[in-house]
Amino acid sequence: NKETECCVCMERQACIMLSCCHEFCEICIDNWTRDEEHSNCPLCRTSVSGSDDTWVLMDKSDAKDHTSDVHSYLMRIADRRGTPRS
Repeated sequence: NKETECCVCMERQACIMLSCCHEFCEICIDNWTRDEEHSNCPLCRTSVSGSDDTWVLMDKSDAKDHTSDVHSYLMRIADRRGTPRS
């Protein structure tokens, strides 16, 4: 399961997502935005006005970890609704 890589260096794991949904490692986006002329996405040039336009990405959980939770939830809904009528 390959993690999302930085759109700039393509070496490190992306941990920052801009509002345009492009993902970067912290080092690359910090280097880019350190220059006052760069207040946009390095790929699509969408304006980024500050920290409100960025998100820190969390570790992705494995879908298999949630299979039993989803199954239990769906069974509870089915029990509450009863059997379907034909």
